Amino acid sequence: MKPYPAYKDSELPWLGKVPQHWETKRLKYVAPMSRVKLAEQPADLPYLGLEHIEAKTGQVLLNDLAEHVESAVSLFDKGNVLFSKLRPYLAKVALAEFRGTCTTELLVFQPGKLIDSKFLFYRLLSQDFIAFANSMTYGAKMPRASSEQISNAVISFPALSEQKVITQLLDYKLCEIDDFIKTKQSLIDLLNEQKMVLTHNAITHGINAHVRLKPSGVRWLGEIPEHWEVKRARYYFREIDERSATGNEELLSVSHITGVTPRSEKNVTMFLAESYEGYKMCQAGDLVINIMWAWMGALGVSAYSGIVSSSYGIYRQKQKFFHWRYLDYLLKLKPYVAEFTARSTGIHSSRLRMYTDDFFDIPIIRPPLAEQERIVCSIEQEHAPIDHAISVAAREIALVQEFRTALISHVITGKVDVRTR
Repeated sequence: MKPYPAYKDSELPWLGKVPQHWETKRLKYVAPMSRVKLAEQPADLPYLGLEHIEAKTGQVLLNDLAEHVESAVSLFDKGNVLFSKLRPYLAKVALAEFRGTCTTELLVFQPGKLIDSKFLFYRLLSQDFIAFANSMTYGAKMPRASSEQISNAVISFPALSEQKVITQLLDYKLCEIDDFIKTKQSLIDLLNEQKMVLTHNAITHGINAHVRLKPSGVRWLGEIPEHWEVKRARYYFREIDERSATGNEELLSVSHITGVTPRSEKNVTMFLAESYEGYKMCQAGDLVINIMWAWMGALGVSAYSGIVSSSYGIYRQKQKFFHWRYLDYLLKLKPYVAEFTARSTGIHSSRLRMYTDDFFDIPIIRPPLAEQERIVCSIEQEHAPIDHAISVAAREIALVQEFRTALISHVITGKVDVRTR
């Protein structure tokens, strides 16, 4: 695709040059911002939160829409374009396909006669507009751009007929790209499932295919090798509640995806405390459980010494019962996570907690320590080629996603002429 024959200077550094025949106007003149707010969500309208919009793609996650929220909401109509003023660098932009309500963190734009809804959606999703909005933010922990700054931003656009050509091309190209990404993601999901099956079999039955089995005595555990033992967690662990006097130790976080990792390795700005004095101290080899998210598998055996939230549970082996990697694999198996869920209590599904007495009552299977080491070694050898394949597919997805973002920006800002493709 070639550039347009002639360009003009927009006289705005962030906008740069635009095609000669395109118009430039403030966003509020082509798509006024709706200011309709409701004190509470109507029962007959769906609610859209920031968590329901996929970053950088604008895909609305319909299956996860909330049924009810107890706060003020904004009203939007089909064809409106929604733009997140909170952390605009996440590029959470959506084209409304239905009438509904949304968080007040989403600005609601109503495209007028000069601009097509789909064109405006792509325009606000483009890299240069996201960068501009992000440069306007204030606040360190929860950076926001003001609605007035966003509404006063200047955008460029061609006639409606040309807008249609541009959006049709983008729809077609992005559909191809998204299909490729879905295929690769499906491959990753299958490979991860293969890893889970391999891990489950090795952790619960060992690596000797001819070993004799016995009933574990626990319905959800099934049979285990006859020389393994099963005892409740209280036999193996004691709770640790040592507190930091300064809060200067390495801050660790616990996730169902990454286990226990240093917070410094994550791009996280939410929930940062002013002081970590009084946080719980853990040592490498300790089991750390986020009691509020244990039902999701938010736990792990720490490879680090440091501090964690005082609301987490820390458990240390009374003696060397487990190889730390074996224990980490074991407690993340689906049957164990299901048991954590069953033993968690709370008045709402999102507020379930698994307390120490609940954890201590859970049966834990234990092979001999030397066998645990062999099992871990076998698992990691079998995982290596699978992890490599996952890494290759993930890298392909990342590259294509970068291309997707660049394609939107180049086409929607007039860097390339798509009229005669």
